[in-house]
Amino acid sequence: MDRNGSPLPTPPCPQLIKAPFVCNACKKKRIPCPFKKQFYYAKIAHQEYESLLSEAREGIPLTKESFYETDRIVSDGIKRGQHPYHISQSNNLGVSKSTVYRHLHRGYLSVSPIDFPRVVKFKARKEKRGEYIPKGLKVGRSYRDFQLFTEENDIYSWVEMDTVVGRIGGKTIMTLHFTSSNFMVGFLLEDKTSTQAAEKILAIKKLFASNGIRFGEFHARHSKYDLFSCKQRETKTSEWENPL
Repeated sequence: MDRNGSPLPTPPCPQLIKAPFVCNACKKKRIPCPFKKQFYYAKIAHQEYESLLSEAREGIPLTKESFYETDRIVSDGIKRGQHPYHISQSNNLGVSKSTVYRHLHRGYLSVSPIDFPRVVKFKARKEKRGEYIPKGLKVGRSYRDFQLFTEENDIYSWVEMDTVVGRIGGKTIMTLHFTSSNFMVGFLLEDKTSTQAAEKILAIKKLFASNGIRFGEFHARHSKYDLFSCKQRETKTSEWENPL
């Protein structure tokens, strides 16, 4: 503390003034340290990079004069207690109500959210992010890759498997679409898991076996179709797995 009671600035850690400039490899990273720690996390850094790359390409589709004119009209209307929709419709702004709210939350307008009678009462929605999948795992698994596979192997029909989800966490319908006859059949699953799907397919195999039909022979008797799978087969002849 200095004589005024303010905390003195902490000197930088000697390890941070040289490469790699982070505390990831420091032996003291898990114990109390008087210096400010700095870590590098590849996943977070990559997400921030992609976010910055996307935001750098965003902009306001208005000229300088039209933007300031829109800001003046919206700000004056809000200060008089008017609703953004009424302001937009009565002045022919050329922007939607959602655009006005978006510019407001990004700080583009002269007014702030506290000037809006209802915005301050709104609670931000919770965003549930999906499971992170590295881009490297998606290589060779696009729809274009599937099209190339069918062309190279002379496959003209196949079976498409999908799921129909209702209530989150509830039951799911697994569908099998036979493109050769445009026929679709659905199976009810207790939940959307690979275990439930595998158990249902195993039950179908047992049903076929009880009638003297092998599951693998079913599609061979009708036409040459394949069930496209995202996993690559470890053979020299083909790169796709055929679960049937």
